[in-house]
Amino acid sequence: MKQLKFTLLAFIAFFAMLVNVNAQCNYTISLVDTFGDGWNGGVVTVQVNGVDVLTDLTIIDGFGPEVYDFTVSDGDAITTVYTVGSFGGENEYYVYDAEGNEIFSDGTGGTTPAGGSVGTATCPSCIMPGALGAVPGSETEVELAWTDVNGASEWQIEYDVSGYTQGLGITVSNVTTSTYLLTGLTASTTYDYYVRTVCAPGDTSAWSGPYTFSTPCPVVTTYPYTEDFDSGFLSECWTSIPSADGEEWIIAVPGGSGVDPVAYGASQDHTSGSGFVAWINDSETTLANPSSLETGVFDLTSLTSPRLVFWCWIGAYTNTSTLNIDVYDGSAWNTDVATVTANGSWIEIVVDLTPYASAATQIRFRANENDGDYQSDIAIDDVTIEETPIDEPDWCNLSSPATATVLQNDIFAAYAEVNEPGVTDAAGQGAGMEAWIGINIAPTDPSSWTYWIPASYDSDNGSNDVYVTNESVTLPVGTYYYASRFRLNGGPFVYGGFDGGFWDGTTNISGVLTVNEAPGNNCANPIVINLPADAPYLDAGQTTVGRVDDYTETCLGGYDGGEDIIYQLNL
Repeated sequence: MKQLKFTLLAFIAFFAMLVNVNAQCNYTISLVDTFGDGWNGGVVTVQVNGVDVLTDLTIIDGFGPEVYDFTVSDGDAITTVYTVGSFGGENEYYVYDAEGNEIFSDGTGGTTPAGGSVGTATCPSCIMPGALGAVPGSETEVELAWTDVNGASEWQIEYDVSGYTQGLGITVSNVTTSTYLLTGLTASTTYDYYVRTVCAPGDTSAWSGPYTFSTPCPVVTTYPYTEDFDSGFLSECWTSIPSADGEEWIIAVPGGSGVDPVAYGASQDHTSGSGFVAWINDSETTLANPSSLETGVFDLTSLTSPRLVFWCWIGAYTNTSTLNIDVYDGSAWNTDVATVTANGSWIEIVVDLTPYASAATQIRFRANENDGDYQSDIAIDDVTIEETPIDEPDWCNLSSPATATVLQNDIFAAYAEVNEPGVTDAAGQGAGMEAWIGINIAPTDPSSWTYWIPASYDSDNGSNDVYVTNESVTLPVGTYYYASRFRLNGGPFVYGGFDGGFWDGTTNISGVLTVNEAPGNNCANPIVINLPADAPYLDAGQTTVGRVDDYTETCLGGYDGGEDIIYQLNL
C-alpha cells in the first residue's frame, strides 16, 4: 500500500512537471533606430535554447519600432546575436515577456548593441488576452473583442474615459465570451479599456491594454440644424481635411488683429458682424488636392424636402478661388453638386438635398484656391440644414422704371411691389418678406441670374408693400436687364416682371438698363471745364472710388497709377 501511494505521488509530480515544462507563451522583441534612417545593415537574431527562431531582424528605414513575437516555453534560454552595420550606436532593441514587461534591452544610451543572454523564459499560469479591438455600433455603444490564448471561458473588463488610472475604472465581471457589447457610453468621447483572463478562482492574468477607442458623433435628427462657428472652435463632429500642402480650414474673426485674420475676403462675419467664420487662406495652389471641410452625419429621412443653406464670401480678385459642394448620400460622394465663384460679399447659397437624403448624409466644402496670387480667401458662415419652406408671395412685379439710363458710378433706383394677404396689407413692412433687384447681361429667366442687390422697404401702395434699391452702378458700359425677386419666410424665390406680375418673359418682362461711361474716366472722355465761362467751378460730388486706372502717357505724361478722374480745362 505504501509502495502504491509513493508511485501515485511520483506520477502526479512527474505529470505536473511535464505540464509546467510544456507551458508556452509569446515573448516580443521591438527594434528602434534613434536617428530615423534604419539600422544601416545591422541585424539581430533571436535564439531559444540555441536555435534561431527569428533571423536577421532589421529596420530598413525610419525610426521603427519593428515588433516581432516568438514562442517560448517555461525554462527556455533566450539569447540574441547582434551583427553591427553602420552607425551601430543608433540601434536599440527591447525584449518583453508574455505580460508586456520589459526584461532586456540592448544598445541604449548610444552604445552599440552587444547581444547575449536575455534570460530564462517564464510563462504565467494564466496568460493575458491579446489583439484587443473595438468596433463602434452607435454613438453610445461599442463591441469589444480580444483573442483568447488560454482556452479560457471567463474574462474581466475595465474601462473609463481615456486617461483614467487603471484600477479605478468601471469593471465588468463574469464575461463568458471573447466579445462584449459595451453600452451606455457618451457620444463623441474617447475611452480606454483593459481585459484580463480568469483561468480559475484566484488565478487571473495580468491586464491587457489599454486599447483606446472613440464613440462616433451623434447623428443629427432634429431640424433646423445651424452652425454659425461663433463658439470659436470647429464643431467636434466636423472635420477639416488639409490639402497636400497642409492648408486647413480654420475658425477666425474676419479682419481681426489676432492669429489668422481674414485678409483678402470677408470683412466681417455674416451672423452678427463681429463673430467667427470658417475660413481657408488663399496661399497655395491646391486644385489637385484641395482643402476640405466635412460636416457630421445627418439623418434626413424625416424631412420631405431637405435643403442646405449657407452664406459664402470669396475675395473677388483677378485670379479667384472657387468653392465646390459635395454631398454624401449614405453610400457615395456626389461631387460638384454646387459651385460658388468669387463674389466679394456675403451671398446666400441654397442646395436641394432631396436627391441625396439618407440616414447618413454629409456635406463637404471643397476649397479650390486660385493659382495666380494670394488674394481670394474663402469664408462660409451660418450653415443650415432644414426642411424647405413652402411659403411664397401671392403676387409681385417690377413696378418702375421700365427702362433706365445711368452713368457708371451713378445711383440706380428700381422699385418693385409684392402682395401676400395677411402680410403686406397691414401698415408698414410685412413680416418675413425679403426683396432684391437682379441685373443680368441677357433677358433670360431671372431664376438663373447670380447678381442680386438687396432692396429695402419703401412704402405701402394699398395692400402691396413697395421695395426700392438705390445702388451705385459699377458695371462696365453696356446694356443690361433687371427684374425683382421676393421671398417669404425663407421659402422659394418668386420673380417679378414689368409691370403686371410674375416674370414670364412675354407679358411681364425685364427692365432695360443702359450704362454709359462717366466723363472723366479717361483722356478720351474728360470732364470739360470752360474758363472763364464755368468759373467758379465746384464739383463736390465727384470721387475717384470706382474709377479706372487709365491715365497713361498718351494723355498728360507719366503717372504712378491709381484710380483717376480726368479733367480738361479750356482757357
